[in-house]
Parts: sequence; C-alpha cells; structure tokens
Amino acid sequence: DSCALGDHGCEHSCVSSEDSFVCQCFEGYILREDGKTCRRKDVCQAIDHGCEHICVNSDDSYTCECLEGFQLAEDGKRCRKCTEGPIDLVFVIDGSKSLGEENFEVVKQFVTGIIDSLTISPKAARVGLLQYSTQVRTEFTLRNFNSAKDMKKAVAHMKYMGKGSMTGLALKHMFERSFTQG
Repeated sequence: DSCALGDHGCEHSCVSSEDSFVCQCFEGYILREDGKTCRRKDVCQAIDHGCEHICVNSDDSYTCECLEGFQLAEDGKRCRKCTEGPIDLVFVIDGSKSLGEENFEVVKQFVTGIIDSLTISPKAARVGLLQYSTQVRTEFTLRNFNSAKDMKKAVAHMKYMGKGSMTGLALKHMFERSFTQG
C-alpha cells in the first residue's frame, strides 16, 4: 500500500491503487497539475454567480464587487453608477451658552471644512446656516451665496448668541422655512 508508507506527498488525501496511488483533494478543491497539491476551486468560474461586474472568490463562496465609479446594489450582485448631483445642505448650529464660545469656534471651523469640500454653485451644492439659542437666527439661506469664499466669510463673522437652548424650535424653523421654493 503506497499510501500507508507515508511518502506519497499528497497534500490532502492519498488513494491506493494496485501498484501505485492517486492524490485526491477535499471538497471544494481541485488537484493541481503536479498531481499532489490542491487549490481551492474557482467558485466564480464554476457557477453562474450573477455578479454584474466582478466576482471575487472567498473561502467556499464568492462576493461581488463593482468597478470604480459604481457601488454594489442592495441585492449584492448589480452595480449602480455613483452619481454626484445637486445638494441642499442646511447647518443648524447650537449657539447656546451650554456650548460655550470656544466650542462655537470649533463648530465654525467644522462648517468651513465642509464648505471647502463642496462645489458651491446653484447647480451643485447650496448651503444655508441657522444658529439657535432661545431664538433662531438665519445666518444665510441656500440662495444667499454662490461661492465658497463668501460663504466662509459669513461663517467667520457669525456672532455667538450664548443664551438658552431651543433645539426643537430650530429644527422646526429649518423644516418649515429653509427648503421652501422661492
């Protein structure tokens, strides 16, 4: 029994024949051309995976991936084109005394950073900003500025209100007034 001698070199299992032996692979593997070592089956080649763009083998299964500029749809197989479209963004900034002036400046820096990451124009990104404490103050609307430079200047000059906090009032104001046509 050639397999019993133990020097057969089979990676997975050895099956004896009359005067020789044959190497076999475990489920999910196929024998390499050397007749001794095994490699995982290419699941992507073996089945109708249904991936729209790219099939990637993983363990005993596969996953689908998309080409650059696309993202995987909810079904995990189809790919959707990533779109860049217009966006209306309204910041609702806490200007209450609980935030404090120092943190208010940090919030202003954050807003400026977001503005820097957007393409500001009527057909790309429009940005508005509300500040609230006991009242709501519209610092600028979606239609006030067509350039990031002017918008950032308005953020820099925004004065801290520093009174009580009426978050609900601010959100109601934003919902009712910030996104209306006109």
